[in-house]
Amino acid sequence: MRILAIDPGAAALGWAGDLDGTLRWGTEDFSLRRVDTEGLRWLRFERWLGGILPGTESPGLLVVYEQQTNYGRQHPGAGEVGRILTALLLKFCEERGIAAEAVSPQTIKAFAIPTRPRPKKAEPKRAPLDRGKAAMIAAAKIHLEMEMERANRGVMADAAR
Repeated sequence: MRILAIDPGAAALGWAGDLDGTLRWGTEDFSLRRVDTEGLRWLRFERWLGGILPGTESPGLLVVYEQQTNYGRQHPGAGEVGRILTALLLKFCEERGIAAEAVSPQTIKAFAIPTRPRPKKAEPKRAPLDRGKAAMIAAAKIHLEMEMERANRGVMADAAR
């Protein structure tokens, strides 16, 4: 199965995927440019999706996106942009028969930085886990390094045969 993961955002839409068997990732900027209208922003997003997913009408693709229930609370104005990008993503997937699934930020954070068992009554309280942006990026790098190492071991094992 091929997977494309998207974190919708206007100024920094993050994405990662193994669409062609190679892990690729990056960020895209869909903020308004000097002469843009809102419609041009949405067209740029749809063109980008069409470029990254050309001809992917196969059932072996899953698009996973971060579902925000509190769009715009931390960054007013970003809520509407996030909702529209998500709606356009779902429309794009529906038109092409691509499976799409929302994942909550809490699920993503729990995968990247697993929770610790609760301390026993006699143990002192622990400091809360840091699941901020810097900690999530560091965890992603660790996961990526482990995946790259596992992939390299597989390539070396194939070469030794």
